Amino acid sequence: MPSPTSPFFKLPSELRDHIYHICFLGYEYVFQEQTVDFHVKYGTLVHGRGRLSWMFSSKQFLSEALTQFYREAQLSSYHNFSCGAPRCRYPTLTVSRFEKLDLSFFLDVKTIEADDGTKRAKVVPDRKYLDFDPGLRLMLKILEGQKSCLKDLTIRVEMGLDDMAEEPEYRPFPSPDTVQGWEIDLSYLKAFGTELGRVEFILCESTISTYRGAEDVQAYIIVVPLVQRELERLSKAMVGGRGWNIEDRISRDTYWHLEARPDLHGEKKGSAEHTGLKSWRNLSYSDKGCLHRPLPSTSDGTMEWICDTTGRRISVRAPKMPWDESPPS
Repeated sequence: MPSPTSPFFKLPSELRDHIYHICFLGYEYVFQEQTVDFHVKYGTLVHGRGRLSWMFSSKQFLSEALTQFYREAQLSSYHNFSCGAPRCRYPTLTVSRFEKLDLSFFLDVKTIEADDGTKRAKVVPDRKYLDFDPGLRLMLKILEGQKSCLKDLTIRVEMGLDDMAEEPEYRPFPSPDTVQGWEIDLSYLKAFGTELGRVEFILCESTISTYRGAEDVQAYIIVVPLVQRELERLSKAMVGGRGWNIEDRISRDTYWHLEARPDLHGEKKGSAEHTGLKSWRNLSYSDKGCLHRPLPSTSDGTMEWICDTTGRRISVRAPKMPWDESPPS
């Protein structure tokens, strides 16, 4: 490896950056910060686990290599429990220097009952499949007090149920008819930054159980657009809040994508137009994993969904939507 006086450093900086890029390309890297294991990929195709020890031959080599690493590397996953051998700590690495983050987030709905018996539903971050990672709050705690280099943020939001939903005593959603208010506030996500160059929220297909009937489907009809409205509000704030370009779309995999970028002229362009529960997968054993799509609405106030695989139809009464008509600010 080159010393500080090596001819390597006489090469043009663009060529040196390309050499670093080739050295990193195609590998996943794991490092630990505080108690958290971070998995980072460099490049689209990953074919093995890489090591970073070669960077430490000189201070200049380390500085230049790290600059290139942070420029292109993407954080793909993280968790606060270790499996197998201890990870390399690489104390020079910190998550706050990544320019791109690509993360996943799981949301659930909990029922809160007041002393007078009134009920409200609150959208909260949650765990899934007994994962001990408490969600994005863990990431925000590590970033707290650090100067972040983040410019590009992608967050996949998943709403659904795990296999526990088939247990009779497990009921994450209340009946929409008994709920006086639906609350959602994800403002803490603004801790990722309010001057980002790009923000994308991806709302994955909801996974719903019809084990106890159609009440969970009714609840998702309400909750999904509420979440979308909140993500639209956040996206505007996270790209500066003064001007923005916003686009939303439904991808081939039926995921909802909302992308926001700052508008340099302060204009406020675009809004979310493809909101609402467009499709969902049934967790119940009768149609396990089956994708359900909506049929045209009927005049009697019911909504009908059809399974792509079996053709079985599920009808639900359209619930009363709780929000007002004003667009998200």
